[in-house]
Amino acid sequence: MKIEEIPLFHGNDKSFYEEASKHLLLKKCSSKSIIFNEDDFLKSGSYILKSGILVISKVNQFGAETLVGVRYPGELFGWSTSIDTGPASGAATAIIDSEYWLVPNLFVRDLLENKYFTKNLLKYLMNHVRIHENFITNVHYRSAFEKVLFQILRISVPNNDNNTFTLHFSFNQGIISNFAGVSRETVSRVMKTLKIKKVLELDEHRNIIVNSILAKKILDKF
Repeated sequence: MKIEEIPLFHGNDKSFYEEASKHLLLKKCSSKSIIFNEDDFLKSGSYILKSGILVISKVNQFGAETLVGVRYPGELFGWSTSIDTGPASGAATAIIDSEYWLVPNLFVRDLLENKYFTKNLLKYLMNHVRIHENFITNVHYRSAFEKVLFQILRISVPNNDNNTFTLHFSFNQGIISNFAGVSRETVSRVMKTLKIKKVLELDEHRNIIVNSILAKKILDKF
């Protein structure tokens, strides 16, 4: 991904991208690297993912870590500190080798004055509100089967041209079980059933391909 391909920057002219390229600092991290922890105050700046995949996690009052979100290329993470001056709302960890841009705080302030960026940021945040509203709406799912299927859909990338979702092969059963709040063995059983029902299949790269039409029909029955 190039700087001009970042969705939050869309609408700006060439001079904006030239200026942004002077400020955004490219960083690399290996799989399982923790970029920052929950409650850290990110004094250097905020982040935009360039390549790879990150998971966002939080620790509950009992000390258990739960995965609560995924970040794909072009998405933000660590921006809560820049926006409300509070601590990071979760920890960010790479699950595959990744690259990200550090956006220094001084440039973040300039971005928040940019009308295209703020409009795109509002759309981005509203999309997250919709995702969380959908999650809250579906927390009534009680069976492990429902929980696993719903979470697989939630953390996958939609392919709108063919009614499928793709989940990268790096999302192993342990990660899926953490998102769904069930055991790894349960995830294994559910996924076997979903494959038999033709809801899931693996592509040549071992990514999970989800038939969204069949998946949603199953969830609508519960």
